[in-house]
Amino acid sequence: MIKTIVDLYAAGTETVSSTIVWCVLFILQSTDVQKSIHAELDREVGQERQPTMEDQARLPYLGAVIKETQRLASTVPFSLMHKSVRK
Repeated sequence: MIKTIVDLYAAGTETVSSTIVWCVLFILQSTDVQKSIHAELDREVGQERQPTMEDQARLPYLGAVIKETQRLASTVPFSLMHKSVRK
């Protein structure tokens, strides 16, 4: 059981760190995205404190950037192929 817990912990930290790396890479490629995230953080959180989980609901653009990162750079090596379709 301990080995399973360690494996789950390692897998969780790997996917989170991979997502962060990809997100930073994508953000660095677009100054417009950087400016939009910065403006949203300044407007909703301010510069006096760090963002908290309670701020998440007021940061829709940042949330969308993270979700788009997860869509574009899947951190699961054998995930199913998917695509968006218009209805």
